[in-house]
Amino acid sequence: MPDVDSSGNYQSYTVIEVINEIDNGDGSYSGEVVVELADGSQENVIGTFFPSAGLYTRTTGDGVIFVVSGDKAINMPIGSYNYTGHAEALYSYNENQYVETGTFDMDVQFSDGTAQIMADANNVRYENNSLSINNDGDVFGVDGDYIIYDTDGTTQLEARKVDFDGTLHGSGATHVTGIAVGGATTDDNFSLMTIIGQR
Repeated sequence: MPDVDSSGNYQSYTVIEVINEIDNGDGSYSGEVVVELADGSQENVIGTFFPSAGLYTRTTGDGVIFVVSGDKAINMPIGSYNYTGHAEALYSYNENQYVETGTFDMDVQFSDGTAQIMADANNVRYENNSLSINNDGDVFGVDGDYIIYDTDGTTQLEARKVDFDGTLHGSGATHVTGIAVGGATTDDNFSLMTIIGQR
């Protein structure tokens, strides 16, 4: 998969109507809104939104699309910071498809351009301790561990290798969005974890 921001998934949008909104208490809101995209089209989307970044889903005839959005970071910091926030997983296992929500934790060391992430949903975890960050605020890494657990939360059913692609947002890189994705939607190994959060 190419970089998220270079594959056409990042589009500017304007929220033109709030249908339903819940304050998450961390500076973000979740709910359904109508957005107008840069090309003038309008769509209803369900998501989590910060002022400078968003994670939303929309349904199509082929299924569900997860999209992250936001302005690229400016005034990049040089210290080490911790980002936390919302995670959402979509994966196939044993010929079934699962959608789960959860949280993530990402440690970023700007001075040496490295980062580590752990994202947990109900029965799945994504972990990658070898992420890199460039001067443009892109966060990326290959071969993270996407682990599917039994309902007891400890018995590992399957482990997959999944790449991560994300972006820092806002002045001072205050927010982060990203997508870990692997496998194929036509196979029983599709694995996706999306994140949005702040430091």
